[in-house]
Amino acid sequence: MADFTADFTAYSTNKKINELKEERLISQPIDVSYMIRKVVRRKKLKNGSIKTYKEDVAHYIFKWHKESHMVKIAKKGIREYKKMENHPVNYTPSQLKSWASQQANEIKAELNAGHWRFSNKIQNNDRGAFEYFNSVMNSRKANTTMQKDKRAIDLAIEFFGTKERGLKSFTKQEIVQFRDYVQQKEGMAQGTKEQYYNAFKNFFVQARKDFIIDVSPCDDITIPTGTTRAREFLTKEEIQKLVDAPIKETQIIAKKMFLFSCFTGVAYAELRSLKWGDIEYRDKSAYLTYYRHKTGMKKPIITPLSDDALTMINYDSKKIYPVNEPIFQTTLHYNTINDYIKYWCLANGINKNVTTHIGRHTFAMIWASQGLNPFHLKEILGHSDIRQTEIYYKIQATDIRISMEQLPKFNLKGLKAV
Repeated sequence: MADFTADFTAYSTNKKINELKEERLISQPIDVSYMIRKVVRRKKLKNGSIKTYKEDVAHYIFKWHKESHMVKIAKKGIREYKKMENHPVNYTPSQLKSWASQQANEIKAELNAGHWRFSNKIQNNDRGAFEYFNSVMNSRKANTTMQKDKRAIDLAIEFFGTKERGLKSFTKQEIVQFRDYVQQKEGMAQGTKEQYYNAFKNFFVQARKDFIIDVSPCDDITIPTGTTRAREFLTKEEIQKLVDAPIKETQIIAKKMFLFSCFTGVAYAELRSLKWGDIEYRDKSAYLTYYRHKTGMKKPIITPLSDDALTMINYDSKKIYPVNEPIFQTTLHYNTINDYIKYWCLANGINKNVTTHIGRHTFAMIWASQGLNPFHLKEILGHSDIRQTEIYYKIQATDIRISMEQLPKFNLKGLKAV
């Protein structure tokens, strides 16, 4: 095989030459797709007329002294000079040409196999990176994923600048520098940094799936993983305290939404969109059917509603409800709802960082603490993987301590000191 680390001299300006050398120095595949040029072809037809057409043509040129050999690569390719090292001695011009042809075909095979970011599957034209990032972001179904993508794009613009550039122009060295830039951001949790950087990496993963690039510059470049914090949740005693605790009339909606989440595991985003038509009463039981917004899953979640959950929304099976009327009618902002819940909890001696999402965690933790079926919990929470659900089944240190205290006690009064 030819030596891909050899120096190159292009039919180009010094700027282009320096760009090629710079890429070579950081051990990156060399992208020379911009060397492709338009060529006007003329073909004489049988009737004597001349047909003129334009074609994208490029060649890989091998040069040894005055001999050169060109290989056309599927109407798209590379125009470069490459000095032949260890060339054959005492070859005739014909033999040299044959030898150069063999070398060229070896390189052509490597190119078509996907080396140098060049293969028959890759699109001839590069895509604008930021334009592509935004198109991927806008194709997301889940709002939370779109928000992560948007923040990742903002960070990329902060670091790389606003000038549009091709997806193929990113190098590993630049990605490492961008990773370090995100890592050094102040006022941002490590887990958040990881999410934004991984969202940026996923743009290139998608570009590879779309056959725009062949090699992702982000491969093998990771960011330190944040430490996993214990999930906050409320105990059964704390829930009972909140059930009995009064709250201002203007804030009653926050209490109902939070406790309903504690009794059902429904997340806040779904609570806002629930309608009376989502509840079906059959076989003396009420069932709630809804879709998970965060994951954009197409499979509906069907949750049997407990008596406690039905009480929180004053549900009467004999009453006919407007199908499209929201169950929780409020114009309050998410942050306002959160503030009401926090102050309400603090006022009742619960010194935890309680948010709307804690209700979902609380439901899952109570389910797991009762030793109930984890696969049933997986379906209720809408998890795509049982490993997400197993988090709630991890043994807590407090549980171990309680178990230790329940071990039998022995009379050690007669034990002599050792």
